[in-house]
Amino acid sequence: MTSSAVVTSPQDLRRSNAAMVLRTVWDGAPFTASDVIATTGLTRSTVLGMCDELVQRGWITELADARSAGTYQKGRPARRYAFAAEAGYVVGVDAGWHRIAATVADLGGSPRGAAEASLGEEDTNPALRRETVLAVLERALTDAGVAREEVLAIVAGVPAPTDAAGTSPRGHEFWERMNPGLTDALSEQARIVEVENDANLAAVAEGAVGGGTGLQSFGVLLSGERFGSGLIVDGTLLRGRSGGAGELRLLDLVAGVGGPEGLGGLRSPGDGARGDHEQDRPTRLSAAARRHDRPGRRACVRRRPQWRPPRHRHRGPAG
Repeated sequence: MTSSAVVTSPQDLRRSNAAMVLRTVWDGAPFTASDVIATTGLTRSTVLGMCDELVQRGWITELADARSAGTYQKGRPARRYAFAAEAGYVVGVDAGWHRIAATVADLGGSPRGAAEASLGEEDTNPALRRETVLAVLERALTDAGVAREEVLAIVAGVPAPTDAAGTSPRGHEFWERMNPGLTDALSEQARIVEVENDANLAAVAEGAVGGGTGLQSFGVLLSGERFGSGLIVDGTLLRGRSGGAGELRLLDLVAGVGGPEGLGGLRSPGDGARGDHEQDRPTRLSAAARRHDRPGRRACVRRRPQWRPPRHRHRGPAG
């Protein structure tokens, strides 16, 4: 009887060890090899070798030793390191219906620059939308003083379902307009490009640093111009076959709700042109509610159908 074993190449093992070390030190706090050993269980020689390699590659920097820093008194001083947050940069793009915004951050999550632009209701040309996204990205990089070659990853959120490749389903005019091939348009701008549904990104963020921290399964609801949701099941983002797992078009079938439109769908004709900025609408509607205007109250507090107990036909005693 023979046993099978998984053979890992030295290169794959080195990458795995490097990733393990980086995950341990990503918060930016100074650390020593002993700190990494205690967290990862790797041997001292492996950790010291990985630290030397990561210093050479620019992912971490070596600091003054512990004795020089005043935190070590006896014996051989420990070598101290810190994660290099400026080893690269990432860009987040919010490609909303009427507003395109981009923020550049270092690897520690600190914002370095930003830019934004507006699109009117009449600006439905897919080519114009792609050009606007690229123009806002370029302005954000300029504001941050970051060269395109320094960008490691770009993540763009769109109000449309997307599959794992960042493609939205064909045959739906609004979805095709919101995501007009943005994966291809951004592919030359960074080594890694992810185009994702905005509610899905919100769910991933909540799981990482928000209310979903430590939870394996939860849902996130976005309420703005339209309703959307992102679902995390057993620690994994739930997409569905073409990215529609969190779509709420089923609300069309719910009595008293009427559809997935949020504040935008409940606005009265006197609330302004449909091309107004999405972020201005909740403010105007809240003000209308405080003035006791009926449209404002309807927009801010949607009336839900009243629950009634099921009717049971009375049956007399058998006999």
